[in-house]
Amino acid sequence: LLEHLRGLAQARLDGRAGRFGTEGFDGAELRGKPVGIIGLGDIGGRVAQLAAGFGAHVRYWSRTRKPERETPQIRYADLTSVLAESDVVSLNVAITPQSRGLLSAGRILCLRPNAILISTVPPEAIDLGALVARLEQQDLTFITIHGQGLAPYLDRLQRLPNAVLYPPLAHRTREAFVAREAAFLHNLEQALTAPLGPAP
Repeated sequence: LLEHLRGLAQARLDGRAGRFGTEGFDGAELRGKPVGIIGLGDIGGRVAQLAAGFGAHVRYWSRTRKPERETPQIRYADLTSVLAESDVVSLNVAITPQSRGLLSAGRILCLRPNAILISTVPPEAIDLGALVARLEQQDLTFITIHGQGLAPYLDRLQRLPNAVLYPPLAHRTREAFVAREAAFLHNLEQALTAPLGPAP
């Protein structure tokens, strides 16, 4: 999101090519912007905290309201309001029978013009046909990390400058690898040293 708002990818290319002018860069800030979070689990909750830290006005919708995570900067709202009133919408739901197709064609139409939709979840949560049709109107930006699941629409998405597709790199760090390895070894040790229950 920050890369997109500030044009960092283009700036890096310009710097590499020896172009250091700032003409054509008209970045935006998160401060004061309405940001919507759909799904306030661990990831959605962290996104909400980060957005609030940048000074955004955060509204969230979750299947179960999370009053313990609400603050003056992070408030609950119904799903339609979150979609219709946010400049940035971050989709962070687990894929369940209830969340499949959560962003239906009607809900995609609710997104305000020139909004940014970020999805950190598999595309089963989105009506992709309706999303691509909206993107082709050039009044919405879509940023996602799940390129493989977009296969039926990938050709069309790759031609759209307002569709930003990343490999899923968030968990690909040395620190995350060490943490996963430590968790695996801890769980294995716990399983091997746990007392056996009564015989069936």
